[in-house]
Amino acid sequence: KPRYAESWDFEVSGSSFLQFEISMGCSKSTSFSHGVRLEFSTDCGRHWALITPECVPPAIGCAGYTQSSVYTSTQYKHWRRVTVYLPSAANSPRTRFRWIQTHFTPGAEGWALDNVLLAPGCPWMCSGHGLCDNGRCVCDKGYGGSHCVPLVPLPSVLRDDFNENLQQETWPEVYGVERGTLSGEPLKSGTALIFKGDGLRMLVSRDLDCTRTLYIQFSFKFITKGISWLLLDEFYFPTSTDTLSVHNPPVLADSFEGGPADANWLFYPGGNTGLYCPYQKTGLSSNGPVRLEFSRDFGATWHLLVPLCAGGPQPSSLCSTELHPASVYYSGTTQGWRREVVHFGKLRLCGSVRFRWYQGFFSPGAAPPTWALDNVYIGPQCQDMCNGHGSCVGGTHCACDPGYSGADCSVPDSPNPDFLKEDFEGGVVDADRFRQLSGGKPSRKFVQFFLRLGCGKASPDPRSQPVLLQYSVDGGLTWGLLQDFLFSNSSNQARLVALEIPLRARTATTRFRWWQPSENGHFYSPWVIDQVPDDDHNHRSSLNHEAQSSLTTL
Repeated sequence: KPRYAESWDFEVSGSSFLQFEISMGCSKSTSFSHGVRLEFSTDCGRHWALITPECVPPAIGCAGYTQSSVYTSTQYKHWRRVTVYLPSAANSPRTRFRWIQTHFTPGAEGWALDNVLLAPGCPWMCSGHGLCDNGRCVCDKGYGGSHCVPLVPLPSVLRDDFNENLQQETWPEVYGVERGTLSGEPLKSGTALIFKGDGLRMLVSRDLDCTRTLYIQFSFKFITKGISWLLLDEFYFPTSTDTLSVHNPPVLADSFEGGPADANWLFYPGGNTGLYCPYQKTGLSSNGPVRLEFSRDFGATWHLLVPLCAGGPQPSSLCSTELHPASVYYSGTTQGWRREVVHFGKLRLCGSVRFRWYQGFFSPGAAPPTWALDNVYIGPQCQDMCNGHGSCVGGTHCACDPGYSGADCSVPDSPNPDFLKEDFEGGVVDADRFRQLSGGKPSRKFVQFFLRLGCGKASPDPRSQPVLLQYSVDGGLTWGLLQDFLFSNSSNQARLVALEIPLRARTATTRFRWWQPSENGHFYSPWVIDQVPDDDHNHRSSLNHEAQSSLTTL
């Protein structure tokens, strides 16, 4: 029979967390395969799931690579406090927990549990350096205050050549490692840390002040497979032992001068090299979009490189807290060339990966929208990804767009405006104010007042996705949400929306976008935006009696 401790049912909310102390093997090493699993159930114990599933390469869709909530004597030989965030799936009015050891050697491999606490939480969860007691933190030695912050400044530099014994203060957790040389040969000089033990292999540093840290640098050599812990970057298996910064060499760079490089491309049916008119006028269409996809199984299956993240009650596990369109590109969205930047660090890709830009198969005589690709670069990012105002050259420097300069293209030649005002009169959208306009056009068809969701007398279609007002402070690389506007039975009435700009959006390089997500480029109801009035009463009267110019989505 298994050994286990099972709790009663408790109400668990989004602010709840679990804290306990555990010791494995009575200070004796036992089999690393006979661990204790921390699980939860929301159906009175009929089904159980790990509090924290393991997420390691090549898995994707994880918020971050992490160990599972399975505790072994390798890490928990002595008493140790564990504090865990509870997943949203555990939020319910009747959640129970259990610590269970399903396999063990009879009469051995014992374990103990103490000081279990399930509570709404202490400030910052005591920063990982304290015990939560009735909503207050009892801090560890060297830490204090209501949040258990360091009493003295933490070191900002860590340097170790591993030629001497490891210091417990510098390396509090060392597993599966020994100090020595590789078959009598040094890695660089003297001895090195060699990870070859059974079970867990891991090295954890002490807390450091990294507010001014730019790089981590070390020498390494892979003998067998290994993975990183909290992902800074992913390291593959070279044969050299050069000193490395956390950057990978370029993977692909092609400007198609002289044709596609054979080493970069497997197939490009229907495509050829040549000049492409940068101002070819094409109407906006949802037909024949181009999808940027990736494959981890040598082209057997393909997935969107960037999924649609539009919020909703059941967000995709591949989405972070940022809302953004998918890597699907429609004709007419942009007139002329447009640079796209995708940050791979957020996508948790590793191993052998191939990419493709795919429009689909078209029979002879079909006339799908034409498209062109140029200056493809896959490799290490330049500083701050050139802030969205430049192209990365070889991962070493930025080639800034006209109007911007600096090593990271963050310095505008002239100050950006600190206000945005547009009444959409004249039937033309000012390109200096709105960099991209898709699905909308200036129109005199509707009577509206700044925002109107649904333009007919009948209620708008309830299947319509909300309109998102977002802002960006890094040249459109990332977008934060200011407000989402939902379609409802009364949303087709024009209304004034006044939103305070948050402090983090009050920068000298802030831009805004109004965006309505779509799975396939089709929309169920139109929406309208127009100017914010200086005189609310006078403008409200004009709404009721005058047809004004507005920006209308189709």
